[in-house]
Amino acid sequence: MAIAYTTAAVVLIPLPLLFGTGYTGYPWAVYGYIGLMAILSQVIGHTTLNWAVQWISPTLVTLAILFEPISSSILGYFIFQEVPQNSVLFGALIVLVGVAIAVREEHHKHYS
Repeated sequence: MAIAYTTAAVVLIPLPLLFGTGYTGYPWAVYGYIGLMAILSQVIGHTTLNWAVQWISPTLVTLAILFEPISSSILGYFIFQEVPQNSVLFGALIVLVGVAIAVREEHHKHYS
């Protein structure tokens, strides 16, 4: 993980300068949110997924990532009162059914 995160930082750090923007001049809240995203999303979230591959099938770990947009839609509903469109709800249903089928097949493969 250290190699992957360091490589990502080395590659990404010069990008704002290449696009003509800088690192300063933003409100302190922006830096706080960036820090929270780095800690919560990257360090806790992705590191946990990488750790889970030791114990759970990589297929199921990958499928678990598909829950991110669904959980984001749920949070958007409860926090911002944003009601997802019917097409989003239908897409979420398809994802949930697909994940359920994959989990069932994975369970039968290991316990049959």
